[in-house]
This record gives sequence, structure tokens and C-alpha cells, in this order.
Amino acid sequence: MNLKDNIRKARVSIGFSQKQMAASVGKNRGTYQSYEDGRAEPSVHTLIKIAETVGITLDDLVRGNCTPSNEISDRYARLSSRDKAIVDAVMGKS
Repeated sequence: MNLKDNIRKARVSIGFSQKQMAASVGKNRGTYQSYEDGRAEPSVHTLIKIAETVGITLDDLVRGNCTPSNEISDRYARLSSRDKAIVDAVMGKS
């Protein structure tokens, strides 16, 4: 795999849309999409933000080890339905 595939794999692993990931890393959707399409390469700073959002290291992102830590998903699973709805609304998943 190459970097663009790893970026996509990382995003998909946490169930984010391109729009959600773009917002999370401070980019617009078109810019973020260009990273996944291979038309542009993100800065190291953006790669770090992507890795942090997914819950993996920068090294894992670059190498394609894009399985996020379970800590975030475990915490989400323990939330009440009301709290999940709030998180989903904030993250744009509703």
C-alpha cells in the first residue's frame, strides 16, 4: 500500500466520512479528498493530525498499520444513548 491508501484505510477504520476527517484535521473536504486520491500529499503536521484522530502513531499510518486503539471505541460503547447522540452530532455522524 502507499500513503494515499493508508490515509483512506485509517479513516475508514474509525467509520469517518471524508468530510468528518477533513473537519477533524482542519482541512476542507476537497483538500482532504485530494490526499486520498493521490493528487496531493499532506504535510507532516496533517499526517500527525490524521494519526491522532485515528488513535495510531504516525509510523503506523505511514506503514499502513491503521488499526485504531480500542480505547476510543470502548469509551464510546459505554456511553448512554443520549451521550452517543451528542457525540455523533458533534462529529457530524448524525
